Amino acid sequence: MTTPRATFPVKKAAERMDLRDHLAQSLQLSTETVEELCTRPLENEVNSLELIIFKVIHRPDAFSMPSFASTFPFLEAICPSDSPGWHISRARLLEHYTASWVRLDRLTEETSFITLPGESKVDEPERTGGGNIAFLLTLIPKEWGMEDIQPKLLKACVAVACNSEKPGSMTRRKGFEGS
Repeated sequence: MTTPRATFPVKKAAERMDLRDHLAQSLQLSTETVEELCTRPLENEVNSLELIIFKVIHRPDAFSMPSFASTFPFLEAICPSDSPGWHISRARLLEHYTASWVRLDRLTEETSFITLPGESKVDEPERTGGGNIAFLLTLIPKEWGMEDIQPKLLKACVAVACNSEKPGSMTRRKGFEGS
């Protein structure tokens, strides 16, 4: 069996570069500084986690808690410019989040939960819907709890889905509670 030609560039890139090298280049930092960002203690940041919402282009096979690898590109895309290591710390703190999936019909702006933290599937959406259906992943800090946030969470999802410029958003607790 032969290896497809398309895998050679990917393999060469993987051999040349690892995540730290990518971060050093993209953040314009030394690899030592990146290493420090990847290993420093994060206990102080656990109490200030934000609500994170991502627009997902394709329907995922499983509506579950995503991995570091699947969330990192989204976190990188919404990283605040005044906090260049934010996406690294949030990816490292994924265990302090709980995931919820939301379905949005872009024509009617009708939203519904697919999954809620601590519950099994609420609603398994069909695989059809064309370009009118959007899926949103919400990462909710576990310390926030889920009591009384569901209506605000759906409202926040509509705002993210309607913003065509960004692949997601992050909202601090104070801003979320005030909305």
